[in-house]
Amino acid sequence: MAALASVSGDSITKAQELESRPGFSFPASMRTALIDAVTDESQGITGAVHKFLSQKYLTSLPKDQQTYITAILPFLQGTAHLMAGARMPATTMRADLESVIPLNLSNPEAMRTMNQTRQNYLNAMDVGSGSAGEAPQFARTIGARRNAAEADASLPTLTPAQASAAPKGTRFRGTDGQIRVRH
Repeated sequence: MAALASVSGDSITKAQELESRPGFSFPASMRTALIDAVTDESQGITGAVHKFLSQKYLTSLPKDQQTYITAILPFLQGTAHLMAGARMPATTMRADLESVIPLNLSNPEAMRTMNQTRQNYLNAMDVGSGSAGEAPQFARTIGARRNAAEADASLPTLTPAQASAAPKGTRFRGTDGQIRVRH
């Protein structure tokens, strides 16, 4: 799990970079193919034909979309691994994976919700990595995220009135749970 947790953070960072790039498109067919690539368990000749056609489709995508798929797959694999450990049925796994793949890049509220769900899965991967996450090889990835999460957990929760009275530069958690800095 530590290896998946380690690469998943970089995976999400690259995916978010591409998602926010002007002109980047994410067609529904690409979303479907991506989910299918992670969850398809078909076997035999039917499975082989299905996988071949999926790969043909994915290789026909524009380069930025291929880069996106390459970037996000490690995170999706890590998320699927978490779910498999929880013994979730494939249909539930598929539905949960759909919650971390964009539906509409131009819907800021949906993107914020999706990114929070991604962060929750990443946190679970970090926890699941156990003591392996403390190894020097993972200091830049899992270790850094664990340290940031611990620092964020100790932030005070302030009401809007308390926040406005706080000194400038104070980091706090708003009553909505969002981390803010007093300006």
